[in-house]
Amino acid sequence: MSGIQKELVQERVSGVALRLACHASDTNADRTTWAASLLLAATRDLAAPERLAVRKGVHDVLQMFELERAR
Repeated sequence: MSGIQKELVQERVSGVALRLACHASDTNADRTTWAASLLLAATRDLAAPERLAVRKGVHDVLQMFELERAR
């Protein structure tokens, strides 16, 4: 993956993490639903390699928030 592609992936993952942090006080079910929605939005327009990289990054973020099942 090129440097630009890596930056795009990091930007998408960071965006999901920021939005999840803003909803940290929500219930676990609400955050799980929100996380799934964010993941779809973050990967919708990406090619397969970038989409997989974003999903991996988001999975790591979900583990931090203990929401890994949302993936």
